Amino acid sequence: MIKAEALLVIDMQNGVCFEEGKIYDYDGLVERINDSIEAYHKENKPIIFVQHQDEYLVQGTEAFDIVK
Repeated sequence: MIKAEALLVIDMQNGVCFEEGKIYDYDGLVERINDSIEAYHKENKPIIFVQHQDEYLVQGTEAFDIVK
């Protein structure tokens, strides 16, 4: 279901989602995000991914990468 003009996905990175084991309801969260991405693709609406960067989440590392 499309609720906004764009979908914003924030910090769905390996280093955030798996920092201390899996985040709460990881599988359900990823499923809901993927469903939203599919819906926004079908409507040709923008999808924006924001990735946090710090001394642990370094661009180019596995921790920085978006989860599969």
